[in-house]
Amino acid sequence: MIFTERILAHRERIQSIQEGRFPYPVFAILHFSYACNQKCKGCAYAGWNNGYMMEEKDAFRIVKSLFTYGIKNFEFCGGGEPAMLPYLPKLVEYIAMRGGYYGILTNGALLQGKLAKILAKTASYIRISVETGDREKYKEYKGTNDFDTVKENVLNLLAIRDKDTQISLKFNRLTEDGECDYGEFAGLDVDSYQCKRIIREGSPKTDYPKIQKCYLNQLHTVIDAYGDVYICCYYYERKETHKIGNILETPFYLIWGSDTHKKALKNIDTSICRRYDCRFLKYHKVIDDISKRGRIDFL
Repeated sequence: MIFTERILAHRERIQSIQEGRFPYPVFAILHFSYACNQKCKGCAYAGWNNGYMMEEKDAFRIVKSLFTYGIKNFEFCGGGEPAMLPYLPKLVEYIAMRGGYYGILTNGALLQGKLAKILAKTASYIRISVETGDREKYKEYKGTNDFDTVKENVLNLLAIRDKDTQISLKFNRLTEDGECDYGEFAGLDVDSYQCKRIIREGSPKTDYPKIQKCYLNQLHTVIDAYGDVYICCYYYERKETHKIGNILETPFYLIWGSDTHKKALKNIDTSICRRYDCRFLKYHKVIDDISKRGRIDFL
C-alpha cells in the first residue's frame, strides 16, 4: 500500500468526524519524557527539555485508561528522549501483552541491553534519528560523541529484530538547500531512509497542499510528560491554543469532544501547519481528492 493511502483504512471514522462526531482516536502519541541525552541544534523542544519525566504509575494509569476507550496503538517520542524512561521496557511489554501495538522515535544512543531486545521483538517500528552520517557533523549537530554507539546499536537491532519490526533511519538536510548525507549508515538493511528538512519557528512553508480546515488530527491524541493533552503533535509553537485538558486531572472522555476541544479545532491556523512535515497534510489530499469524486462504493 502507498504510504498516504493507509488513511483509507479509517474511512468510516473519518466520515464520522466530517459529520461532526468525535470518535475516539486511532492512536496516541506519548511525550512522556522532557529529558534528553543529546543537544541537537534543530530540536523544536530544546527549550522544554528540563529533565522532567512522567512517573511510572501515571504512565501506566494513562495507557490503561486509553485501552478502555479502544485506543491500542501508541507512539513514544518527544519531547525528550523516550528511551530515557526507566520503566519503558515494562510499559511496552504491557502494551504488547494487552494486544496493543507501539512504535518509538529515538536518537538510538540508548537502545541497548534489555530495552533493545524488547523493542526488536515487539515494536511495530523503530525510527532512529541519525541526522547525518558524517562523524564530525554528527558531533557538531548532536553535541555528543554517540556516533559509533548509535551505529553499533542499529546493527545489533537489525541482527535481532523480529520480521514484523520495521527499522528506519531519519536524516536531516543540515542546510536549507542541502541533501541528506547517509555516510557510514548508507546501504544498511533498514526498511527505509527518511530525508527531512530541519523545522524551526519561522521556517518557510513546505510545498504540502494547502488546506482550509484540519479535521484528520482527530485520529490521534497527544499526551505529554505532565499529562497535558494536545490536539496535534506539532503543538510546540502553539502550546496554549492546542492544549485541551490534562488526563491526570480529568477523565479522557470528558476532554475528547469537549467545548475546549471544539474551540481548539476551530482556531487551528493551517498556514502554520504547512511549516511542518505534517503527515496529516498528505492524508488530507488523499481524502479531499476522493471526496471530489462523489461516491466511491463502485469499483
